[in-house]
Amino acid sequence: MDSFLPSISVLWVFIIHLSSLADGGGIGINYGLLGDNLPPPDQVATLLKSRNISRIRIFSPDLNVLNALQNSGIQVIIGTFNQEVGTLAGDINFAKAWVQTNIIPYVQTIKFRCISIGNEVILGDMNSLVFLAMQNMNSALQFFSLFQIPVSTTVGINALASSSPPSTGDFSSDVKLAIEQIACFLANNGFPLLITAYPYFSYIHEPSSIQLSFVLFTSRDVVVIDGSLEYKNMFDAMVDAVYSALEKVGAGGDFVRVGGRHKGMVISRRMNWLEPIIRIF
Repeated sequence: MDSFLPSISVLWVFIIHLSSLADGGGIGINYGLLGDNLPPPDQVATLLKSRNISRIRIFSPDLNVLNALQNSGIQVIIGTFNQEVGTLAGDINFAKAWVQTNIIPYVQTIKFRCISIGNEVILGDMNSLVFLAMQNMNSALQFFSLFQIPVSTTVGINALASSSPPSTGDFSSDVKLAIEQIACFLANNGFPLLITAYPYFSYIHEPSSIQLSFVLFTSRDVVVIDGSLEYKNMFDAMVDAVYSALEKVGAGGDFVRVGGRHKGMVISRRMNWLEPIIRIF
């Protein structure tokens, strides 16, 4: 299949505990609300600014969180609820109402980097609806002249049927058609694909066969050899596996890129293992 002409950038999304970072210029976090004894959103916003964390992803709209992020300078990726995907796919008016409620009141005070249609919903029984929901959300944004906000969806590494070695990376047959439609939409609009990559989950499931140093970016030795490529950490292997999978749906090669590196990032000594992954951003 021929590669799509525009480029698709791939944003790698991670969960990093807020209290674990000493100074995180140029990095972003996932901000989940499913937990106990969570600090109020205004304290979270203050903490993020004090650590120079300038990007955040929230999984769904939350009035208190959005209010706290106003005029903070923190860039936001905002998600829709998974259960909204079907309605978004079938009702453009619902998409317009969603934008009116969750974007327009804040668009002058918050920079929205992207809207994610669901979170890893591509593996569920609504995967064929994700593309339609993305189209309607984009149309709703255009209706309100919000052309600067991209629309995407978040895909997990578990959407790959194969990933090792990385050159064999391929999407599961259950999701491949949906991914092809999504990739075409993203490429035609110049929007990013959001990917969640958690190397430590792989280690938890197979601790006897995966070296911990391979997961924590501390291996000094090559662990995986794939043709002419050598890998000392699992994250790089995951990245290339997704590259390979995207190539197989016509969106690979030079048309895929990962965000550039940032210099001068400092983190606490007890979190030294995070430094290599933070520097990727």
